[in-house]
Amino acid sequence: NINKLFNILKKITEIDPSHLDAHLKLGNIYLAAKLTDKALHESEIAFKLEPDNSDVRVLRANVLLQLSDNQGAVREANVALRNEPDNVEALLVLALERLDDNDPDGAIIFIERGIDANEQNIALYLVKIKALNIRNQKVVIESVFNRLIELFPDNDDFNNPKSSAGEINVRNPENKTYNSPDTGHYPATYGFENDLDGSIPDDW
Repeated sequence: NINKLFNILKKITEIDPSHLDAHLKLGNIYLAAKLTDKALHESEIAFKLEPDNSDVRVLRANVLLQLSDNQGAVREANVALRNEPDNVEALLVLALERLDDNDPDGAIIFIERGIDANEQNIALYLVKIKALNIRNQKVVIESVFNRLIELFPDNDDFNNPKSSAGEINVRNPENKTYNSPDTGHYPATYGFENDLDGSIPDDW
């Protein structure tokens, strides 16, 4: 349960303020809830603890991207990639930044690098679909959905997608929150869609 996890993480940081993993997870939970100030605070604590840590740099990159500081987000993502060339979350940041700049071709370059590193990361495919939609490549989009069905046959969203490719919100998908369970991101079980931006989610 996300609420229990949140409370546990808060307790951990109270007992041990230097617990890096707890700060990273809290930062990503706040980020998913669009509580950007709180996510920024956690990223600053994490940076003081381990400035060269790739997960720390990715969290900072995502916070800066949410703050529309794309230049800063790219800088932090590139630092993470220098430390860890196959860091999928850093590649996602760079792809999203390219989409923000209306450069779907550039976004797909980063996405393909990410898929080569981890083809199980759903967010990569969602970003790819959004980029392909900008390029109006409907046939290719269908092939990407078919690949998702192959990879995740039990996921009803891909067998019966509720949103068209053009309606996919990559940063906060409407139907579910698709975050990688690995580097940097907490695999959310709470969708946050029903909470107002900037508010504490229910029961927190």
